[in-house]
Amino acid sequence: MAASSKTSKARLPIVLVVDDEPHIAQVVALNLSRAGLTPICCANGAEALERARLHPPSLVITDHQMPKMTGLEFAQQLRAASRTPPVLMLTARGTGLDRSMLEQAGIVAVMAKPFSPRALVERSLALITGAVSSEAA
Repeated sequence: MAASSKTSKARLPIVLVVDDEPHIAQVVALNLSRAGLTPICCANGAEALERARLHPPSLVITDHQMPKMTGLEFAQQLRAASRTPPVLMLTARGTGLDRSMLEQAGIVAVMAKPFSPRALVERSLALITGAVSSEAA
């Protein structure tokens, strides 16, 4: 008569949010959480690599310009460690990103800052479910 507890405790997709600006990470995390995802925030690439090892994400959202390691360098190291979730890059740098370097790093989509939280959630859900093709730039 008891209902299965497995259905009520289904694992929600983990989204690793990497941004050195706490207010950006909080906005992203809040909106992802409201959409039923589990955000894990990291302030830099080194911390994010460790978190990805402990909690493999379904998606990574990373800033481009961060101290110590850029979002591109982080994505390259993530991919080299055989962890290959789709990576969405948020950047205030609208131009100058080399498409082939983005693709080699596993970055499948780029969104400009400032961004629409709604559009970010929609793109995130589409990337997690595979409902959208890669658009690295």
